[in-house]
Amino acid sequence: MQVICYCLNVTEEEILQHVAGSKCCSTLEDIQKHTGANTGHECSMKNPAGV
Repeated sequence: MQVICYCLNVTEEEILQHVAGSKCCSTLEDIQKHTGANTGHECSMKNPAGV
């Protein structure tokens, strides 16, 4: 399980479930709305790679 968004702890598996499983997401905006990914402000602090 790879974390994609460290701010909200959104995983690759969760995003794929919304895109392929539920088929409710086809754009970045859809993914943001359904998972919250890429909407936080602490990624550079929480991401172990610092990016």
